Amino acid sequence: MVKSSLFGKIKPVNVLVIGDLMLDVYIHGDVSRISPEAPVPVFHVKSRDQKLGGSGNVLLNLKALGCTCYAMGTVGNDPSGKTLLKEFNKEGIITDGIFTVDNVPTPVKNRMIASSQQVLRIDEEEVCIIDESTESILKGYFDQVIPSIDVIAISDYKKGLLTKSLLEYIISSANKHGIPTLVDPKQEDFTYYKNATLITPNLKEALLAANMSVGSCLNEVAKRLLAVSNAQNLVITRSADGISLFEHKKRSDFAVHHKDVIDVTGAGDTVLAILTMCLGNKLPLNFGVELANIAAGLAIERLGCAAITLSEIASELLIKESKVFDDDHLPLLKQALNGKNFSILSVASGVVLNSCFYRSLENLKGDHNMILLHIEGKVDDSFVSMISSFSLVDFIVTSSQSNESLSSMLKAEKSCAFRNNKLISLQKLLVTSKYQNVES
Repeated sequence: MVKSSLFGKIKPVNVLVIGDLMLDVYIHGDVSRISPEAPVPVFHVKSRDQKLGGSGNVLLNLKALGCTCYAMGTVGNDPSGKTLLKEFNKEGIITDGIFTVDNVPTPVKNRMIASSQQVLRIDEEEVCIIDESTESILKGYFDQVIPSIDVIAISDYKKGLLTKSLLEYIISSANKHGIPTLVDPKQEDFTYYKNATLITPNLKEALLAANMSVGSCLNEVAKRLLAVSNAQNLVITRSADGISLFEHKKRSDFAVHHKDVIDVTGAGDTVLAILTMCLGNKLPLNFGVELANIAAGLAIERLGCAAITLSEIASELLIKESKVFDDDHLPLLKQALNGKNFSILSVASGVVLNSCFYRSLENLKGDHNMILLHIEGKVDDSFVSMISSFSLVDFIVTSSQSNESLSSMLKAEKSCAFRNNKLISLQKLLVTSKYQNVES
C-alpha cells in the first residue's frame, strides 16, 4: 500500500504549466440510421460541451489537487481563444502568461459522442511555429514569474509553441533556480527536453524517440532516452501493462490500476499533474508514480478529460484495505474524508454490543452518510473483528488520540461517545468540558 504518512506532507504548491492550449468540444448525440445520400451513419446532435484541452487539462487537474496554477502559452484571436480565457478565469487559473496571437487559430478538437462512445473526432488546427517576437514575450513572462514558482510542468502537444530554443531557456533557467521541470513529450527528438528533471512518454512515444521497434527491451529504450535527453528520471506509461519508472539506474514497475476503460482521453495529463504536485512537494518519485497510477486508472473510467482529486485517490486506496486503521493511516483518512459528511463515535474496546448500541449507530447513520468508529484504550482484536462486520460502520480507527483531537483533525460533522448505554454528544466538550446527554 502507498505509504499513508506521506499524504500528510502534501501541501499546495505554485505550478507553472507551459504548453499548447486548445479547446475540447464534446458533441453528444445518437446514431440510429444510415444516410440516404451515402452509406454513412447520421449523427443526430443533442447537446455540446466545451472544456479546456491540451495543457489546459493539466491545469484543471492541478487545480483539483489544490495547487495555485499559472498558465503560459498562446491562443488565437478568435472566439475559441476567448472561450479558453473565460474558462481559465472561471477556474481561478492565473492567465497573465497567455498571449493572444493573430493569424494563428486556436486549436479545437470536436469529439462526437454516441452511447458514451467516441465515434468521430474532427480537428480544427494549423500547426504554426511561434515567431521570435512571441518567443521573446514568453521568455519575458517566464523570467517575471519564476521567483513565485515551486515546480514547472511542460505539456507538449507539438502544435508549434514549444520551440527547441524556448525549451532550452525554460529548463536551464529552472535548473539554475533549483526548480524541477516535468515534460509530457510529443517530439521524437528528446534533445528538445535536455536536462529536464522528468520526462513522461507513453510506450509508443518512447519507442519512436528511441528509434526502436515494438517488443524491444524496455530497459534499453529507457537507457537510450536518458542518454539522449540527459534527463534525471524517466516514466513510461504502458497502458494495460502499467507504469515503469527509471531513476538512478533503477527500474520500478507499477501494475495497472483500473476496472473499466471508458475513455483514455487525458490520462497522460492526469499522470503529469500528479507527478508535478509530488515533485513540487519534494516527495519521493516512486510515491508520486503510485498516486499517478491510481489517478490515471480513475480518469480512464470516465468519459472525456477528468480532474482527479486527492480525496478520490485516498478513497480508492482505502477500498483496497480493510476498514480498520491506526494512527499511521490518519493522513490518508483525512484526504479520503475531505468534504464528506460523517460522524465519529468513540467506544471503549469490549463495550457490550447490545440493542442500545445498535440503535445509536442507526441514529448517527440517519444524520450522516458515514460513521467512523473510534476505539479507545487497549484494543481487543476479537472485538475489532466483530465490530468491523457491522454494515453501519464505514471506518474503524484504533487511535491513541482523543475524540476531540481526532474530530478536529478529520473535520467531522459530529463527535459522540457511547457511555453507559447512551449516546453522548461531545460537540461542546472543548467549551464546557462536560458531556451532554442525548437519548439514544
